[in-house]
Amino acid sequence: MTFINKINRKLHTLSEIRESKYVLKQIANYLLNLDVHILYVQLPKSNKIKGLTEFEQERIKNWCFDFNKYKKELSKLKMLYGEDITQEYILSVFDGGVVVDGAKRKVLLDFQSEHQHIINGRRITVGQPKRYHNTIYTHGACTWRGTGVEDQETIASFLQQLINIDYPLAYRIVNSAIGRGSNIRDDFEMIKEQTYFPGDIVILGSHGAIMNIGRSFFEKIGIVYLTTSSLFNRPHNYGEWFNDTVLHTNKRGNKVLADAIYKVLNEMKWLTSGVLIEEHKKRILGNNKSLTKGERIYGDNPELLKYIDLLRQYKQGDAESNIGCIVMNCNPFTLGHRYLIEYASLRVDYLYIFVVEENRSYFTFDDRFDLVCKGTADLKNVRVLPSGNFIISAITFPGYFYKDNLKEAKIDCSNDLNVFAQYIAPALNIKNRFAGEEPLDPVTNQYNMAMAEILPQYGIQFHVIPRKIEGKEVISASRVRRYFEAGKLDEIKEIVPNATYNYLVNRYNKEHD
Repeated sequence: MTFINKINRKLHTLSEIRESKYVLKQIANYLLNLDVHILYVQLPKSNKIKGLTEFEQERIKNWCFDFNKYKKELSKLKMLYGEDITQEYILSVFDGGVVVDGAKRKVLLDFQSEHQHIINGRRITVGQPKRYHNTIYTHGACTWRGTGVEDQETIASFLQQLINIDYPLAYRIVNSAIGRGSNIRDDFEMIKEQTYFPGDIVILGSHGAIMNIGRSFFEKIGIVYLTTSSLFNRPHNYGEWFNDTVLHTNKRGNKVLADAIYKVLNEMKWLTSGVLIEEHKKRILGNNKSLTKGERIYGDNPELLKYIDLLRQYKQGDAESNIGCIVMNCNPFTLGHRYLIEYASLRVDYLYIFVVEENRSYFTFDDRFDLVCKGTADLKNVRVLPSGNFIISAITFPGYFYKDNLKEAKIDCSNDLNVFAQYIAPALNIKNRFAGEEPLDPVTNQYNMAMAEILPQYGIQFHVIPRKIEGKEVISASRVRRYFEAGKLDEIKEIVPNATYNYLVNRYNKEHD
């Protein structure tokens, strides 16, 4: 490396450090104002560890694992994972973690294998309680997400096990690490998307230039600092505790790190300082500022704010009213849709029907919207609204419009649902969302599963309604389209309202004149 290159590299590093410090200050200001505790954990650095073995030094110097070269690296893998290691196992723990550029941050795509499950952009935490008082969010690079380990062997899962023993139902841990080139700014954008209660904890992991920032800076801005390199000084009895050059810790290393983190959480008495959910509710009722969902995913997007203002013009009921909604494409409107709407309308005071506005369907939005209005005109507590560009749209959930080609894909619809829960539902006081069960469409079925997981986190109940069956087959819009293209208008008449049938007959006659 030339002298000039060395200078440029040093300047680049200094610039990255300044940028990282700036973002860390923003994170500290943001979270501490919400009464959220912050811990930074500096993961082990090879140049700070004493007594590294020859095998460890060789891996650190020369080996960055590539699972596409499994056979070539089999000897190393056997020393790390055992003699009976198989290619299938290696792929199941390494072949995941695909990261793409999102609108404001890098996004971890969903993935599932026998030993690795990434759902809604987050690696699952094994042992996470269904009921809990507070949440610990972990952020960082690949090591935090769990490179090369099973779900139960991540730092988050080991830490969850420890908490469950001493503090049952106190904290759940959400593994929000992205990795694969993400940085602290990506973490900050994700931090702002999450909902916090006083007593929650955010754990930040190492990222590039942050590794070169000392303890004093973190403590100055209110972040507790933990360094872990000395934990792995030889001699120790952990065995092989990492995989390759960047010290991707394996299950042994992750257990050591989780133990160290747990010790700090206890020393800080954070695990006993969380505010109980009942106290949260009292604070929310007495002071709306006590609960914040942070800076929303789309910030002050003028188009979204304009849509929210439009929705408020159609708001029904008061704060005590039981409000529900259904989001439908209605391509076209069928008796199956009518059945779902009737079912839901009997269980709430008011029901909103959002018709997907994106014009990427067989029938235009204007026609679909008109048919829903005509098909529900007699239901007095039902109001039909356009979905705008923020409910199942090309912006929030592009995969929906390509679902015919995504039968085997794992979809990520968390962005769409978070926007709905953070913006749309509060504007209309929606506390219930209904959907038909989906035995045919795997993408829509995944969407239903995501709603069941995400919406309750925002206080919105999710209800699945059995689909209406006619002729031993569920009534579906795809079935209507199939009949329409085949010219089977008589079959269509049995499964659609009169308004839809008349529309389809007129359109068919025009197309076949």
